[in-house]
Amino acid sequence: TTVTFVNAPATNINVGFNNPAQYCGSNPNLTTSCYVFGEQNDNSDGVNKDRSVLSAFPYNAGSTNLSDANAVISPAPTSQALAKQIGSVWGLAWNAQSQTLYAGAFLKRHTGFGPGGPGAIYKVEGGAPSLFHNFGALVGADPHPAPGTTCLSPGHNANNTNANCWLNDTNAFDLVGKVGFGDLEMSDDFSTLYAVNLATKALMAIPVGNPSAAVSTPVPVPGSCQSADVRPFGLGVNDGTVYVGMVCSAESTQNRNNLRAYVYAFANGAFNGTPVLDFPLTYNRGSSNTQWQYWLNRTNFGLVFNEDIITEGKWAQPWLTDIAFDNGNMILALRDRNGDLFGTVAGGPDSSDSATYTAFSRGDTLRACADGNGSWQLETNGACGGLTTAGVGNGQGPSGGEYYFQDQQFDPPHNETSLGGHLQIPGLPDVVSLVYNPIEANDARSDGGVKWFNNQTGLTSRGYLIFDGSGEVALFDKANGLGDLEALCPAAPLEIGNRVWQDTDGDGIGDDCDPCPRDAANDSDVDSSCADVDNCPTTANPEQIDGDSDGAGDACDPCPFDPGNDLEDDGTCDDIDVCPLGDDAIPGVPPEKNL
Repeated sequence: TTVTFVNAPATNINVGFNNPAQYCGSNPNLTTSCYVFGEQNDNSDGVNKDRSVLSAFPYNAGSTNLSDANAVISPAPTSQALAKQIGSVWGLAWNAQSQTLYAGAFLKRHTGFGPGGPGAIYKVEGGAPSLFHNFGALVGADPHPAPGTTCLSPGHNANNTNANCWLNDTNAFDLVGKVGFGDLEMSDDFSTLYAVNLATKALMAIPVGNPSAAVSTPVPVPGSCQSADVRPFGLGVNDGTVYVGMVCSAESTQNRNNLRAYVYAFANGAFNGTPVLDFPLTYNRGSSNTQWQYWLNRTNFGLVFNEDIITEGKWAQPWLTDIAFDNGNMILALRDRNGDLFGTVAGGPDSSDSATYTAFSRGDTLRACADGNGSWQLETNGACGGLTTAGVGNGQGPSGGEYYFQDQQFDPPHNETSLGGHLQIPGLPDVVSLVYNPIEANDARSDGGVKWFNNQTGLTSRGYLIFDGSGEVALFDKANGLGDLEALCPAAPLEIGNRVWQDTDGDGIGDDCDPCPRDAANDSDVDSSCADVDNCPTTANPEQIDGDSDGAGDACDPCPFDPGNDLEDDGTCDDIDVCPLGDDAIPGVPPEKNL
C-alpha cells in the first residue's frame, strides 16, 4: 500500500507490505465438505445422491453463547454441491482471483466417490460444480462397491442389496489414507493448485490453466520412519512457501512409540530435506481412549478388534491433515483416521461380523511457534511463543498441557472433538476449527459444526452448527462427518499507493524514464543539456563552452571573457575596460565600448 524512496546509503528504513493472497475482509463466506452414506452417483442405488455435500455459511454465523442452541444454528448453511455432482471430497482450495473453489476426491469408508472417481478434482464456479481435471489411475483405483453391485451381510441381515455392500465396504478399509487426494492449497499468485497424492505420496503442482502439465514431487522419507509408514496429507502456504504435513503411522511396526508428525517446506520446486517441525505423537492426551494409536488395517484390526477401545470406536489414529498460519506461527490440525474407517452404526470390514461400529473421532489442534531460524517449536505445557493459556497442566497435550484446551464439549462431556479441518483469516484473532457437538445445551449430540478458538488465550469464542445428525442415518456424526474448511475470500482490490513513481521535477514523467529528471522543461533549448546542468538553460550551447569559467556559457554570457561580468557596471566588460576597477563612465559620453 505504500512506496518509500530512500537515498543510499541508508539504514533503519521501515516500510510495510501486504500480500494480496492474504486479503479476505472480516466476514467472508466459509465452506466445508460433508458426507452421506452409500452410493453417490446419479443412479437408482444412490439413495442419498441429492443430499448436500458442500455447505457454505458466513464467518460470523452462530453465536458467542454456545448454550443458546437457536443462535448457534443460525443462519442455516447453503448448499454448493450435491453428492451426485462431486461425491466424497476433503481437500478444498479457493482461487480468489477467479472466484473458483476446487475440491479433491477423498476415500472415506461407507461413502462413495463422485462421477469422476478417486482421480477427480472438481471446481465450483458461479454455483455450478463441474470437473476440473481427472488424474485417473495416478491416485489409485476405486475400492468401493461398483454401481449396481449387491451384497450379503450375514452378520446383519439376510438381504442381498447394494446397501449391504456399503454397510461393510470391505475393500476400502485398508486403503483409507492411501488412495485419492489429501489436502489442496492455492499458490499466492493463484496460478498453481497444490494437491497431495495419497497413492504416490507426492506433492502435485497443478497449473490452473493447464492441469495436464502437473508436476509431482515425492515427499521426503524421514530417517525416523519406515518408508511404508510415511503418510502425507496436510498442506499450508505461507509467503510463497508450501508446507506439507505427514505422519509416521507405525502401521507396519504396530508400535505406537514410532508415531511421529513432520512438516516439510517446499519451495522452488524442491523439498528441504530437513523437516521444519518434527515431534512424537506419544504425548499424553488424557484418558486411555484418546491416546494416539498405530494405524489399523484388516490384519491388525483382526488381532485387536475385541479390545473395548476398538469396539467402542475409539482407536485414535493420527493424521496431520491441515496447516494454517497465524502471524507466522503454525496451527496444526490432526484428524483421527478412525472416523474415516468406521461410520455410524455400520458394519466392520468382515461381512460375517455381527458387530456394529460407531466411530468417536479424537482429533487435535496444536500450535507451533516460529523460532526465527526457519523452524518452529511445538507448544509445551500450554505455552507457545511466550504465551501461556489456561490449558497448562491439564494433562491433554505435549509436555502436560494444551494450548487450545477447549477443543471439547462440556455437556455431555467429550474431549478432543476436532475433526482435522481449520482455517485462519489473516489479521483476525481466532482459528476456526471443524468439530463435532458445538452446542453446550439440551444434551446436544450427533452434531457437526465449527468453533472459533482465540489464538492468544486458547478459549472458545464462538460456535456454529452445520448439521444435526440425531436420528439421521445418512450422516456420519462424530465419525468425521465434516472435511476441510475454506474461506471464500473476495479478490484483493486494486490499489495505488501514496507514490507509485519518483517524479522530482513534477513534470508527470517518472525519474526512471525522464530524460531530464530535474528539469521540468526537459532541455527547452534542445542542446542535449538539461537545465539543471546546462550553463545556458534557455540558449542553445551544445558544447557548453565557458571561456571565463564563471558558470555562464559563452552563448548567454554578457562578458564571455570577464568572469566578473563588468563588476563596476559601467557597460564595459573588464577584459576590454581601460579602467576595470573604477567607474569611468562620463555623463553625456557613450561608454567606451561604443566609441
